[in-house]
Amino acid sequence: MRYIPPAELPHVWEAVERGLNRILELCPDYWIPRDVKRHLYQGRCFLYFSDQGFFIVERCNEIFSGSPFLNVWVMYFQPGEGEKLKHQIIEQLDALKAQTFSEWIQFTSPRKAWGRAMDGLFEEYATIWRRK
Repeated sequence: MRYIPPAELPHVWEAVERGLNRILELCPDYWIPRDVKRHLYQGRCFLYFSDQGFFIVERCNEIFSGSPFLNVWVMYFQPGEGEKLKHQIIEQLDALKAQTFSEWIQFTSPRKAWGRAMDGLFEEYATIWRRK
């Protein structure tokens, strides 16, 4: 996976936008691709891309303790490709965790399939209950 700086975003945006739209088809959320693009250009998050897919991370701080962590905001791979790259992705995320002086890596998803995909690599930490 290669880091894509904002200046190179136009070269890969079409593929990223397709992946983002596919994610939203599977799991509607409060963001749209335009939000992601704006955050990338503003340097609020960072894109790592390959021909097989991409992930977008952001450095955050836990709301109460202020502890820094690396949040995987979005991850998308062509069907069957993510599993092949799983250990490479984890190594890269671990390196990014160290580079950003983050205490942990996390991601949030309502998709239960992540539990099987990340078995032994991530542990379920909390459940978010929401009322609208």
